Amino acid sequence: MSSDPISPPLEPPAREPCPTPLSWQVIVQQVDEQAHHLNFQWEGGQVDGIELGAGPPLVFLPNATHTARMFALTAWLLRDDFRCVLLDPIKNTSHQNIATEAQNLGDALRNHFGGPYSLYGCGTGASLAIQLAARFPETVHHLILQGGGFGISLAWTERLMLQIGRWFQRPVNTLPLWQATQFRNHRPWFPPFDETRFAFAVQEMGATRCCDVANRMLACSSVPDTSVTSAITCPTLILQCEGQGRSVNGRGEEYAHRIANAKLEGMHTAGMLPFLTHPHRLVKLLRSFLTTDN
Repeated sequence: MSSDPISPPLEPPAREPCPTPLSWQVIVQQVDEQAHHLNFQWEGGQVDGIELGAGPPLVFLPNATHTARMFALTAWLLRDDFRCVLLDPIKNTSHQNIATEAQNLGDALRNHFGGPYSLYGCGTGASLAIQLAARFPETVHHLILQGGGFGISLAWTERLMLQIGRWFQRPVNTLPLWQATQFRNHRPWFPPFDETRFAFAVQEMGATRCCDVANRMLACSSVPDTSVTSAITCPTLILQCEGQGRSVNGRGEEYAHRIANAKLEGMHTAGMLPFLTHPHRLVKLLRSFLTTDN
């Protein structure tokens, strides 16, 4: 799939003092050591994850090439206020569509928490979050959507390539131009003083198998998000991050109109991985949205 051109810069608000930079290596290690490991299984699929913190539950659903560990910096900052559940992408072993996946994961989360929770969906994880919010309105308390994966529709050529990709077990970082694409799409938004944090993102994303990415993309495009948006009643925040492209911003605006209780929020100079590039700013937005009556 071709990438969208980088969108024009968002108008930054008045500057705030920069927070102390996070030592990501230490924090990821602390999360690895302190978090509880989770595994939800159902017929035809499963998902691994980690759980950290105490308070109202907040579930992070990643894009097809992301991992749970990529949310570690954000979860670390939220751990005193929220019970953060960081999930890997669902492993779909029977080519289920996203509606079936949402039903199975929703049942698992309802049993795990025993009450309401909030969702942060990134990229293709946003499509899954939309399905969950529509199917489980009594348990999804707040909904945050970020990234370009929701609302996607595939051309027949893209669908054909993904069907072929289901046969490839190799990691995505072996694909031609993959590294160069990641550098173009993500490196400009990472802190210039911290080269290793971008390397961590590339390492995490690059280890994902081609077949798993293909299955995620096909599952998320199997049922249009627009078919269920009218059923979403919870407060919804749609994050528009600089760098995600005009068409993605356009879909965000469209969904803000389709979902009854939705609002848009822009994040300038954050890129498509704000939970890694600017976790302090993202956490400030999340705390405000999740703790204010909407």
